[in-house]
Amino acid sequence: MRWERQGTLSSHWTIALRTHQSLVGICLLLFFQLFLAYRIPLSEDEAYYWCWAQDLSRGYFDHPPMVAYWIRLTTSIFGNSTMAIRLSGIMGTVGILLFIRRLGVQGGLFIMIALSPLVLFGGVLITPDTPFLFFFAAYLIWVTSIHGLFIEWGGDPVTRVYRRSPVPLIQWAAGGLLLGLGALSKYTMLLAAGCTVLILVSKYRFQSWFRGLAVFALVAFLCILPVILFNRDHDWVSFRFQWNHAMIKEGFSWQYIGRYLGGQIALIGLLPFLMFPWVLLSKSHWNQDPILATCFYFYVPLFLFFFYQGSQTNFEANWSLMTYIGFWAMAQRLIQVSSFRYLNQFILGISFLPPLLASGLILWTLFSPKPILTAQQNRLARIETQDRVTRQVAHDSKQKYAGSPLFATTYQWTASLRYQGVHTEQLEGAGRPSQFTIKPVDPCQTSSILVVSPSTQPPSEHLQCFSRWTQLEEYPFVVQGQTLDTMVLRRYEK
Repeated sequence: MRWERQGTLSSHWTIALRTHQSLVGICLLLFFQLFLAYRIPLSEDEAYYWCWAQDLSRGYFDHPPMVAYWIRLTTSIFGNSTMAIRLSGIMGTVGILLFIRRLGVQGGLFIMIALSPLVLFGGVLITPDTPFLFFFAAYLIWVTSIHGLFIEWGGDPVTRVYRRSPVPLIQWAAGGLLLGLGALSKYTMLLAAGCTVLILVSKYRFQSWFRGLAVFALVAFLCILPVILFNRDHDWVSFRFQWNHAMIKEGFSWQYIGRYLGGQIALIGLLPFLMFPWVLLSKSHWNQDPILATCFYFYVPLFLFFFYQGSQTNFEANWSLMTYIGFWAMAQRLIQVSSFRYLNQFILGISFLPPLLASGLILWTLFSPKPILTAQQNRLARIETQDRVTRQVAHDSKQKYAGSPLFATTYQWTASLRYQGVHTEQLEGAGRPSQFTIKPVDPCQTSSILVVSPSTQPPSEHLQCFSRWTQLEEYPFVVQGQTLDTMVLRRYEK
């Protein structure tokens, strides 16, 4: 009898790590992001969303309310520390990665995605993008499941005779719920509904899905109804803001395209752009797999839509992130079926070189005493300076100059000061409108007020009801030894 040689303990560990390397990577990422959540002060936008969570509503000026609900969930349990505020966002990022893994992404591609600045650092921050991408990824998996049911049903003529539709109504309702929750995060979730309808119309008979789609639409509408009612009660302010912010086109410009491509490549690499022609030419190949067929319809239309938008206006890099979740599954298939292993590894490395360099630059900025970026470019250093100056203003307004209400000229400073425990109002007309100016507080109702503003932008033209003002304090906004601005605290009196 011949005995097989048993593997050593170390070989078993090696095999286990290789098999579950994506899960191991997610665990390491989780601990790293928790550390960063403790290490990096709260940004002004995160403070703004925290203010929303203190006053839950059906909607807000800038976005639907889901991000406020997520923050309220964790802060009601763990308090109002920066880590508690960001905890739901970090767990949401972990959930997004698990959904991407469920779509079949693994190995080197999965590790590269996790090491991109979008995930490694962006996943620490709590913004509307995190709950939105979480529900979008969950919704994409739901669409792959019903697509699979349709494919099985379409291949069995006997089943088609006895069943009008392969998808139970309760499953359609679940999809409507996911769509509604995504739309409660960001309005762009409604683009996912268009992708779904495109799949159904192009592939299956109307009679097989229209009843289910009606249930789906009803559930989604009921989820979104609170936001609609909020907008109705506030002159459609949120809808109008987002439409003007994202959909108003300024005309084609190569400069816009360059900014769009530069922002996307820095965040997620070259692969979605290099592979787009191949994805189009291989459309018949994707139809053999319900996951890949679904991802095709959630990648190509969105890619074209956002590329067009990026050529027409000053595009924010985070707007098109939903495009790439479906793409990664198709990229994984290319890696698996290609026989050119080393060429694939070379293309993967080159494609992810920009985001990996960006992540390395951010790591250097975080932990090195010799920053590479200039003071204007160093976003992390500016967040730390904002936190320091805000604490100084909050201390002085409470300890030295208590008794007069405090106003700030921007929503960022208003939110940051509120997080430091000072009730602050945004001065209407001095900065862009925000949630704080939906019901503005009139400063002229009191005999004296405190106003914090940049020294270069005194708000005196908005305070004509006051006869005089006195400068109380100056707060230099120093980043890397360079004074970028000076915040000034003034008292206005009648």
